[in-house]
Amino acid sequence: MKNNVPIIEKWLGRTTPTAQVNTNVRLPRSVLPELYTLELFPDLYQSDPKNFTFSGNLTILVNCTEVTRNITVHSNKISIDLASIEVRSTRGGGNLFSSLARDEELMFSIFNLNSDLNPGEQYELKMRFTGPLKDDLAGLYYSTYTSNNQTKYGFLK
Repeated sequence: MKNNVPIIEKWLGRTTPTAQVNTNVRLPRSVLPELYTLELFPDLYQSDPKNFTFSGNLTILVNCTEVTRNITVHSNKISIDLASIEVRSTRGGGNLFSSLARDEELMFSIFNLNSDLNPGEQYELKMRFTGPLKDDLAGLYYSTYTSNNQTKYGFLK
């Protein structure tokens, strides 16, 4: 058996695919968040917990550190209301938002802009979103407890 170990290891090395794990999950450093203002509205009133949802409003104040034409944020299992998206300089001016792209593998939402963000300036990204409220212990999720032989639901983050 000991004589066959090197042969088996060599064979396994040729036939076993190496798992490709993307470790590039860090956000670009061109904009850095300073303040998150988040409102969440969980809906736990459906008869079937599989239909629980949440909605929310988010404003992120960011500091621009280098010229860029996008803001990238982590997001998972949410739908962003395109009509609600605004990106504006804190100095005033029009909405800079142009389009939204998703990288599902990295769980990124990429807010493309119609002009450059300038280093040293602050900008606000605003949006509304919805998503499923699951019991998978990821992100915002619901939990259960029993009171008077009735199942009750709550949410956790």
